[in-house]
Amino acid sequence: IFWLKGDVEDWDLQAPQFKKMILNYLLKDQIAVQLNVPSTIENEELLTDLYELSNLGVEVCVASRGHTRSIAAQLVMDQQMITVATKSVSVRTPGTNWHKTDDIVVISKQTAAIKSKPFSFNETLISKGNNVPVEDIEILDELNGSVNGFGQKFWDIVAGKMSKAGSLLKTSTITHLSYCDRYIQSPVAIALLGLIVEPLKNILATDAKFVITTLFKDKQPNGKRAFDNWSQKEAFEGYSKQWLARKSGANVSLFIGSSNRDVPHHRALTLTFDDESELHIRFDQGMGYWHIRFNSHSDLHFDFEDSTDNLLAHFARSLEDATIENFNSKWSTSIVAKHLPKHGISGK
Repeated sequence: IFWLKGDVEDWDLQAPQFKKMILNYLLKDQIAVQLNVPSTIENEELLTDLYELSNLGVEVCVASRGHTRSIAAQLVMDQQMITVATKSVSVRTPGTNWHKTDDIVVISKQTAAIKSKPFSFNETLISKGNNVPVEDIEILDELNGSVNGFGQKFWDIVAGKMSKAGSLLKTSTITHLSYCDRYIQSPVAIALLGLIVEPLKNILATDAKFVITTLFKDKQPNGKRAFDNWSQKEAFEGYSKQWLARKSGANVSLFIGSSNRDVPHHRALTLTFDDESELHIRFDQGMGYWHIRFNSHSDLHFDFEDSTDNLLAHFARSLEDATIENFNSKWSTSIVAKHLPKHGISGK
């Protein structure tokens, strides 16, 4: 029995450190898993993630009020209840720091089981979730190799796993693109996003728009490498709009938030087609799962103080001989592809 705490806007239910641990308990170890959450959650993506976990067998519940402020988990072992408590909120926040702490942890065998009741999912979400084709695609090192082949290999995998996606990408026109990700403040992250959308250029409507929603956090001073972050918001926005416009062929606009509440935690690319259906692609780790290996130190160098035109030309040359590798050889990344037909009418 786990308690999910912290600001729900900081929850990342797709983070491997959280999701794979829960699924391992449930599916591999055959252990019953219960997640206690707040009684009211308004974020639709979080609700969808919780509902999908419930479909796999996770009990999603609301704990009764009481002395649960510091409880992280209750474990039933050999007919004995073991309670684990900590004051650390990040430990109980679903994400990369799930159950990782250097703070004091208290273990008790005296605390009684905390009563709970099932979380109530609304009927619209249940109906929608039961009728939408979804594919959970695991990718490890399949995209490793030349920068030039990265994007096409990605879409080939998606199309191979989800026939509807393959059909849409062959026969339909994309009228709108959107991508949401808090963590794309470096030239490498922007380059990887550009490589993902570049193969879509041939099926893009001439007036298609590409809207990117992201977060900018001021950092000082500027770095000198392509995987460092911009410290100036205006420079980041100007460069990113031009780079992504060239790669996608779309009219690019950026919405840049200043706090976590401005930008959802999920990392998602949405393709809207001319039949008004959508292909929704969730990345559990976003562009950060891959890194670019440059051919030389000069290619890796990125002069953030230079003009946008010079940087665009320099970085394009730097990528010509670069390769891409997955950042973690042990963890795969999960790509969830979902087709949302017009008016919610499902079709395979």
